[in-house]
Amino acid sequence: FELLGACLIFPSISNHIEGKGLAIFYSVFHSISAFCNAGFSLFQNSLELFSTELPFILVISILIFVGGIGFPVIFEVFHRYIIKDKYRIKVQTKLAIVISIGLVIIGTGIIYVNQLFFSHHELSFTMSVFQSVSARTAGFTVMPMEHLSSASIWIIILLMFIGASPGSTGGGIKTTTFGLLVVALISTMKSKNKIQIYDREISHQQIFKALAILVASFTIVFFSFFVLLISE
Repeated sequence: FELLGACLIFPSISNHIEGKGLAIFYSVFHSISAFCNAGFSLFQNSLELFSTELPFILVISILIFVGGIGFPVIFEVFHRYIIKDKYRIKVQTKLAIVISIGLVIIGTGIIYVNQLFFSHHELSFTMSVFQSVSARTAGFTVMPMEHLSSASIWIIILLMFIGASPGSTGGGIKTTTFGLLVVALISTMKSKNKIQIYDREISHQQIFKALAILVASFTIVFFSFFVLLISE
C-alpha cells in the first residue's frame, strides 16, 4: 500500500520539489506517514500545497483510511474477496467497516454543510472528505485550521476521539467500541433484553468493556484538557 501510494503521489510531489531523488524521498515519506496515520509532513503547512490537486488528496485519503481500518479487516477481506477463500467475515470486521464508512460520510456532510452555510470559508466537497478522513487520527490538513468554524472543529474533535479500528495504525477508543455502544443504546431504548449485531448476540461483558474504555478515555481527556487550561 505504501509503495503504491508513493508511486501515485510522486507526480504531484515532483511539481513542488526540485530534484528527482528528493521528490522520491518525499513521496515515500508522505505515503508511509499517511498509511501509518502519523500525520507528519515535510512541508511547512502540512499538505496545503495540494489542496487543489484531486489525485493527491484522493490517494492520501485512501492510505489513511486503509491504514486505519485495521490489519485484521484487511486480512479477512483479502481472503474472502480477493483470493476467494471460504473465510467467514467476523462481526468485528463488519462493524469496523460500517462504522468507519459511516463516520466518514457523516463527518464529510456536517463539515461541508457547516462551512458552506455557517462559515466565511467554504470548503469543497473533496476537501471536506479529506478533513473527515484525516481527523480520525492522521492529522493532515489541506487548509489553515483557523478557516474552520467552531462547529466543524467540534466534529473533528469527536472523530479524533472515536479514532480508527482495532489492530490498525490509528488511535482513539476505536470504531468497534463506538459501534457497540451505539447498538447497546438503541437496544436499551427499545427495551430489548438481548443486544444483537448481524444476528449475533453480544454479551453484556463486551458492552461493559466498551463502556469502561469510553469512561477511562473521557476521564483522561477531561483532566488533560483541564491541565492545559491552567498551564496555557
